[in-house]
Amino acid sequence: MAQNHAASRIETAPATWAAVEELFGTKGEPSRCWCRWFALTAKDWASSSPGDRRVLLKSAFRTGPAPGVLAFRGGRRVGWCAVEPRRSYPRLKRSQVLGATAATPTEDPASLWAVSCFVVAPQHRRTGVSSALLAAAVRKRCLWQRQDDRALSRDSYRVLTVGGAPAVC
Repeated sequence: MAQNHAASRIETAPATWAAVEELFGTKGEPSRCWCRWFALTAKDWASSSPGDRRVLLKSAFRTGPAPGVLAFRGGRRVGWCAVEPRRSYPRLKRSQVLGATAATPTEDPASLWAVSCFVVAPQHRRTGVSSALLAAAVRKRCLWQRQDDRALSRDSYRVLTVGGAPAVC
């Protein structure tokens, strides 16, 4: 029986490691990537295992503010969005597909933040979870900005598609 998730309220909160680990699970792309694709160079990605990438994401929780936000529906974890300083993502610097831009003369490069990854539980896709996560990521970054004036700028990237599928990752 299909469930109508569209009417269910989506709550968001800063991510915790335990919740992200549970959401990503042990099957599927999140459990292999751990949202570290943009955080590793091509060489480092090729030489890392899913376990290595899991440890890298876990360490991001220990070294600063949560590197993302979670979405909940009915108290259950249904989505994740990674948001970190752009300097955390070396692939963005080199990407021709994503067209990363340099800071403007009035911006401190340390102030640029990037949303690099969304994970939404399959049964909750196309129900507004990604939109809620993106709005929460922007709000979260604005809260960080109040604590650290450098976290002010935002950056966006166009993603080219091939036959309706993303051309990257």
